[in-house]
Amino acid sequence: MFKKLAVAGTVLILTISSLPTEAAAEQDNLDKQLQEWEDDGIDPNHTEVMEDVTAYIKENADEHFAGRFIDRKERELGVLVFLFTEPLAEEHEENIYDLVEDPAEIEIRIVDYTEEDLLDKQAEIDAGGFNYNDFSIEHTAVSVTDTHVEVGINPYTEENAAVIYEEFGEELVHVVEGAAAYTMNDVNETGMSTASEVENGELNFFQRIAAWFRGLF
Repeated sequence: MFKKLAVAGTVLILTISSLPTEAAAEQDNLDKQLQEWEDDGIDPNHTEVMEDVTAYIKENADEHFAGRFIDRKERELGVLVFLFTEPLAEEHEENIYDLVEDPAEIEIRIVDYTEEDLLDKQAEIDAGGFNYNDFSIEHTAVSVTDTHVEVGINPYTEENAAVIYEEFGEELVHVVEGAAAYTMNDVNETGMSTASEVENGELNFFQRIAAWFRGLF
């Protein structure tokens, strides 16, 4: 849906040129659908189930818990995905599924790295600076869904990407072509979003996309 839209530790990425009319229409349709569900008394974020399952995990299976997110790729109403670095004991898995009530659906996935691992790697990359001899880092973004840290560089070449992989390793890092970035100060100055506007719902189209995308993680 989007070529580039990410929130990094120090940089908010919003490439407006990557959001064509059809993407705008798709986002508007999603907004309308979410509002219809809420009007019908359906929580599209399945907050109660999310909280119940999370509480159970923290009490009984927190050691290998890696993160959570809502996956709307295959189901607009969303699937609550809970990530673990090792398989759960059968008892705990059954107890978790027993906590699920319609219309919520959940999925348990096994991953190699936790969200904390990814955030630590992102912080390491950000701390190294954004300017290199032949290129610059335009953004970094944690992808819990794909369990890697995306690093956008400009200009992108295989040689420049190899520099990042050499410095930070390949296991947690995925280098892509970077896009022009906005700092948080730029975001506020250009009116893209502020904390109060997010809380109060005072967002234009591009602001809603940024806020919605952040909610996936």
